[in-house]
Amino acid sequence: MRRAGAERGKHRWHGDLAALITACISLAFAACGPEVVYEQHHDLPGEWSYADSVTFAYEIADTSRAYDLVLEIDHEDVFATQNLYAQFTTIYPDGSRQTEPLSLELADGSGRWLGDCSGEDCALSLPLQVSTRYPAVGTYAMVLRQFMRQDPIPGIEGFGLRIAVADMADEGR
Repeated sequence: MRRAGAERGKHRWHGDLAALITACISLAFAACGPEVVYEQHHDLPGEWSYADSVTFAYEIADTSRAYDLVLEIDHEDVFATQNLYAQFTTIYPDGSRQTEPLSLELADGSGRWLGDCSGEDCALSLPLQVSTRYPAVGTYAMVLRQFMRQDPIPGIEGFGLRIAVADMADEGR
């Protein structure tokens, strides 16, 4: 009877050790990635209309660091065009605004989707800005508006924005 209890304790110790090793490896891999300071996703109802602007509001606390901004686009594989025109407005902490149109390339010249597709759904990560610096500490907002001739645009399922501290090797650019 005593031996069975000792065996159970031995196996429990091995299980605890395995869990500890798994946790350490997970933390090591998580520490290797960029420091994400903001990440948000907005779902759309399978289409994007003029009325459906998407707003991301985020804080910048350190203007001495450079940041990478990545736009995530979720779309269906039935999206009819190679690119998507959007209007981007950046709102600064002082209330000033900067607006510019952008063509977001979703497919290459032969019509192959640039993102990862699984079944009918595709996800694409597009770098908007690399190693950008912000002029002031405070709350910023980025507003995306549909800027195509067609309204609504079927096949657009959502947008996400990820802001991460730029890699130190990239900061010298």
